[in-house]
Amino acid sequence: VQYAVVCALKVITEHEGVFIHPGSDEDSSDQDLLISGSLRIVDKDAEIFVEYRPLEDTVDPTNMLCAGKKDSSSVMEWEQVSSERSQQVLETQQSYETEWDMVNTVSFKKRPCSNTECCLNHNHERSRWALSFHINELKSVTVKKEGWTFLVFRLKDSSTPLPALHFHQGGSNEFLDSLKNLTRLME
Repeated sequence: VQYAVVCALKVITEHEGVFIHPGSDEDSSDQDLLISGSLRIVDKDAEIFVEYRPLEDTVDPTNMLCAGKKDSSSVMEWEQVSSERSQQVLETQQSYETEWDMVNTVSFKKRPCSNTECCLNHNHERSRWALSFHINELKSVTVKKEGWTFLVFRLKDSSTPLPALHFHQGGSNEFLDSLKNLTRLME
């Protein structure tokens, strides 16, 4: 006989549009990576946790679509022409067929992986950036306002801080207010 463990989960607060910028750290291998996710405070069976959950659509340049190498028509060049020639070009550009020719000449394909690192399982890559900690493990929160506000959490048993969480769409003050209501934070 198997029993399912049921965990009562209550979301206290959740903020979307929170990003991790791994390239801002010393590790240059993730320089162009931008991890989009949501930051939330949850109650799991009367235990309070802070969680960061990456979204599916994380912006990873190794996963982006790129023009195929043989599709040179996706590059356009502009050059100056005489006013008489300009009128002819304008009439040609306004034709229905020309518009569709342009649409049909551009094609995209997924960039092949050049090494084994970029071929990692997508779920593994997402879980690499997922964060979860009990509120009692929190030692400090550093708030920085450079462009947009970002928070850096430091845990009691860790000498290194967690990655900075950037609030691109605002909401850092509301998140901190919720956190202050649940724990004793001193400025």
